[in-house]
Amino acid sequence: MPFKDLANNNFQDKASGFASNGVHAAAGYDYQFTHNFGLGLQAFYYESRFSERKFANYFAELLNDARNSVEPANGWSTGGILLRPYLTLPISNKFSVDVYGSAGFIGVYSPAYTLRRQSIIPPGPNPAYSYFRARSKAFSFAYGMGSRFNFNIAKHGLFFSAEYLISKIHYKDITGTGWDEKPYQMTITQNLGYISINIGYSYTL
Repeated sequence: MPFKDLANNNFQDKASGFASNGVHAAAGYDYQFTHNFGLGLQAFYYESRFSERKFANYFAELLNDARNSVEPANGWSTGGILLRPYLTLPISNKFSVDVYGSAGFIGVYSPAYTLRRQSIIPPGPNPAYSYFRARSKAFSFAYGMGSRFNFNIAKHGLFFSAEYLISKIHYKDITGTGWDEKPYQMTITQNLGYISINIGYSYTL
């Protein structure tokens, strides 16, 4: 579930991401130093579509004389590697709870999309205008925290976890074509945030 600028739906703010809920996948290795403390390394991936619903809701709230549409080509893609120190709180022989922080580096690909606008003022026909933004990428430091509920039998286990991740992304080279049909280039700083609810499998060596 995206939040912060990533989830905003205000076209007046160029950092708004219009991201919808998506998927989160991760694989990691944890090393238990003591009975209660360990350190993990996790590779992860988030993906969220450009939300056509948020786009429609934004323009539905405005009084305007134009018909608006969007053609998203792809969505937001975020991946990276996190270091995760954690505390383990045993409940019983089979159950335990982990509480952890995380920090690392991420790469983000923003979506490409085309916006189209056409006046509906009679008598018409009225010309259509379009705005295009190309896919761009950026890299940044990210951090977060989470908790995990573990159920273990012998060397096998299942877990349920909830976590969030935040970062400030600086896109240095965003390009596209404006409403005036002229190419543009700009920089954008975006506050990115994800909340995820997960289920997973673990194996103890």
